Amino acid sequence: MVKHTDRDEIWSCAMKIALESMNIDGQHIKVKYIRRWLDPDPPSDRTIRDVLNTMTYQGWLKKETKHSHKWFAGEALRDLKFKELEGAKVGSIHNLTGKPDEN
Repeated sequence: MVKHTDRDEIWSCAMKIALESMNIDGQHIKVKYIRRWLDPDPPSDRTIRDVLNTMTYQGWLKKETKHSHKWFAGEALRDLKFKELEGAKVGSIHNLTGKPDEN
């Protein structure tokens, strides 16, 4: 059985917003957007910021300044989107092993 934590839900929500925002110039993610998305029982703002900052550290999101409260799609996410547009099978086992999928 899969256990969904608040952090999992925040991560998923942030990825969805970031992917959608890549098509809209200047669109960003804020804590209040995540809170609204995860209503009626959203995690604390601190937990949301912690997850968004972790995603920033890992390259999935970026911030204009260290103390900014706005996040944007990061280079890792843009790289995946670019590969998808080039026709690569993003997320497939082929990308990890260099071998074709065995479906």
